[in-house]
Amino acid sequence: MLHKGGQKAERKTNPCSERREIVPRKNDRGSGCGKIKVKITRAGEAGTCARRKDKRLTKKEEKMYGAETKRITMIQTPDSYVGKIVGGRKLNNASLALASAAYSFTKCGGYGEKFVDMVKTLGFGRTSLFSAAKFLQENNFIMRNERGGFEVTDPEAAGKGYDEKDFELRDTPFLFFDKQTGKSVTRKMSATEFNVLSRIRRHNFNEKTNCFRGSYASMVHTMAYSEPTLRRAISALIGAGLIVISEKRRIAHYNELTIKVSEKLIRKKKKERKEAEKAARKQEKSVKTFIPADVLNADQRADRERYYSNLRDLTLRRAENVHACASKNARFAQIERELKQLDIEIAKDEVFATGKSAELLARKSALQKERSGLLLKMRIKPETLEQKAFCEKCNDTGFLPDGLMCDCYGLHNET
Repeated sequence: MLHKGGQKAERKTNPCSERREIVPRKNDRGSGCGKIKVKITRAGEAGTCARRKDKRLTKKEEKMYGAETKRITMIQTPDSYVGKIVGGRKLNNASLALASAAYSFTKCGGYGEKFVDMVKTLGFGRTSLFSAAKFLQENNFIMRNERGGFEVTDPEAAGKGYDEKDFELRDTPFLFFDKQTGKSVTRKMSATEFNVLSRIRRHNFNEKTNCFRGSYASMVHTMAYSEPTLRRAISALIGAGLIVISEKRRIAHYNELTIKVSEKLIRKKKKERKEAEKAARKQEKSVKTFIPADVLNADQRADRERYYSNLRDLTLRRAENVHACASKNARFAQIERELKQLDIEIAKDEVFATGKSAELLARKSALQKERSGLLLKMRIKPETLEQKAFCEKCNDTGFLPDGLMCDCYGLHNET
């Protein structure tokens, strides 16, 4: 930008908060997984500010981002991580997946997803991933960076070779043949089947070989699975039509297999899954659009009534639990029964004027004093024996004395 005098204008940067924008560009084949441009604006710390800069991701990094969803769709698993011994034991599938994700994003800010999102991305339960993170951190294999993301402590030790794990392929259902039932079942791949297929696909994309060649013994060594486990996984993949053994020849004392991956079937199933998800989202959106207003209002009223009913039940249960705890004292339980009987006799005296009111009231006062002393010894507050509402304005009914709705809806925990 030039001023009238021909001099260049200084470019002012705004030290605002960090903003990350992923802009996909289509490649030559027309797909949405081409170059991804990342714009980063970072705020400086302790009074300093960093300038805004544009950079492009490398080919290795750009595959990890979904072009449309901006979700992580691929990670790299280094060969040295497969079967690696950490803390005296081999990395399990969940630990391997988390370590691979941390390695893949070590050089671009770390793997910073929440555990809830990790469940969807990595395909393992929250408990398994939490245990894996704790185990890897305790053994100084991964660590948290300043942004809270996971990074590998020594990324250079991973080496150069790696398998690419395509999460879109993992989430795509295929038709597998179940030998036990003798029927075909549509399901997603297991973690073992996915890892084996990823290793075979890596060789399938090699321009020199265009296929995987090796024996079961070599696969046991490189994939760190037992031979029966590998045979079951490969048999399942063959039954689903994902791989084909095109050649089998005898070399010395072992059989060498030539395995090819059916990329055509993978592309077809991926496309079907995306179309099904798109149709489901469209249908869900249309259903939400045509819900009548009176139905929505009725649902909201029902939710509101259910909320306050749960609050009243909760306060009643609390008072009953405290009373049951105090009633374990035999003398306290006896006093409670006597007080109830005195209340009945006092009410009769007011109606029939028997003249025993002074004696009954004195007896009641003495019992209440003894009751308070017992509660003090048991360290129970007298007010906890009574049902106390959360909201004093509406008394947990949801409505004020003037008939208006109370503003306490949703402020209290109903469990």
